[in-house]
Amino acid sequence: SNYTVPVASPVKSSTAAIAPPETVSRVEFSSSSSSNRTANTNNVVVTTTPQLAQTPSNSTTPAAKTTAQAPVNNTSPPTNKTTPPSNNDLAVMALDVQVTGASDELQQIAYKTIQTRAGGSTSPSQLDNDVAALLSTGLFSDARVSTSPSSDGIKVVYQVQPVIVRSLQLVGNKVLTPDVANKIFSAQIGQPVSVAALRTDVEQLTKWYKDNGYVLAQVITAKPASNGVVTLEVAEGLVGNINVRFLDKDGKPTTGRTKEDFIKRELKLKSGDIFRVDVARQDLQQLYQLGLFDNANVPLNGDARTVDVTCVLKERTVRGVNVGW
Repeated sequence: SNYTVPVASPVKSSTAAIAPPETVSRVEFSSSSSSNRTANTNNVVVTTTPQLAQTPSNSTTPAAKTTAQAPVNNTSPPTNKTTPPSNNDLAVMALDVQVTGASDELQQIAYKTIQTRAGGSTSPSQLDNDVAALLSTGLFSDARVSTSPSSDGIKVVYQVQPVIVRSLQLVGNKVLTPDVANKIFSAQIGQPVSVAALRTDVEQLTKWYKDNGYVLAQVITAKPASNGVVTLEVAEGLVGNINVRFLDKDGKPTTGRTKEDFIKRELKLKSGDIFRVDVARQDLQQLYQLGLFDNANVPLNGDARTVDVTCVLKERTVRGVNVGW
């Protein structure tokens, strides 16, 4: 498993989404029963929304520079396996512990990953476990340890080689294209992996979604692997069910006179689409132009992966007409 770097808090549930046209519209969530994903502490992963039990589609984006591109494969980073102690696994004092071969940012992550500490005891099996833990982060393509003995203990040096980013892999995308993702992350292709740079580019990608009307879309994770592939998992706000609910003049649920099928045919937003706030506003405007409703709004229920849309409508009162004979 890899090192986890949170860059945003999970979307919280709230009420009301698309307000009537005459008011200021806000796109938010109504109540949701989703629970937060538990992040593994060994993973460079940007966690923004809960993990749901559904399988997103995969698409692989080629590297911006073909000379630096490596084929995407299903090779998983080494797992962190604990080496059992042996009879010769004697504990000694670690007088000094150093990490070399990486940036200050990656060195700090490495120090937090290993268990050996200066001034504490260590052993051959512990050093092996430290190397396995460093490789399992997905940040290093190679990691080795050397020791220098002295009368009081040993000096420990971990030599690491950062992963070179070679290509991107998209998971869960429908509207995000490889070209857009490659353009945003282009500066990282062919360069040593950087957690700070990943975070910055994820923020830029989130901004691209918002600027194009996909206000529910988020980057769930950005996970580098030892083969140089950075996997971006996104949730774009897939529209699930589209419901119609009628309220009486007092705001209580009631049975409407207008056929639900007729209302749904008037909507541009369809089940299976990626939610766009501008389309939802156009649909509200269309419902008002029918002249059948005094009030209409569109609450959303779900999370960034899948959201149900409900048209909440108050029908106009039918007035009788007296005809004289």
